[in-house]
Amino acid sequence: MSPRHCAAMLFIAAAAWPLAAPAQSIHFGRLFTTPSERQRLDAVRMGGASAAGGQTAVTLPDATAAPAPPPPPPAPLTVNGVVRRSDGRTTVWINQSPQTGGDVKTAPGPRQPTVAVPLPNGGQAQAKPGQQVDPTTGAVHDATQ
Repeated sequence: MSPRHCAAMLFIAAAAWPLAAPAQSIHFGRLFTTPSERQRLDAVRMGGASAAGGQTAVTLPDATAAPAPPPPPPAPLTVNGVVRRSDGRTTVWINQSPQTGGDVKTAPGPRQPTVAVPLPNGGQAQAKPGQQVDPTTGAVHDATQ
């Protein structure tokens, strides 16, 4: 038998093979899951509660749901102290954190210097050591109040 005849017979056999197979539909299903996992996945996809395993379905937030509550107001800013060095540099403590360099703006006062406390809205409030500033309104009051 010549190689051409072998190739022709192989081609005919390959073409006829699906006809010789049983008349069943080939369905691979979902791979790598058990029937109970598939049932749970189907339930989650349909929007219902999970079927087995006691797990809850993940749902997206509804557009008609109530909006998230606003964030809590920022904590008051307390000017704890000011130190002016003989070389001209100044350190200001706000909420127990030292602030130095270009961020610190002070103005001399009769007894205590006034500190320009930056506010979240871009403004500034003038406060002395021992005073608190409300960052939302800029109101200044003694820390003991």
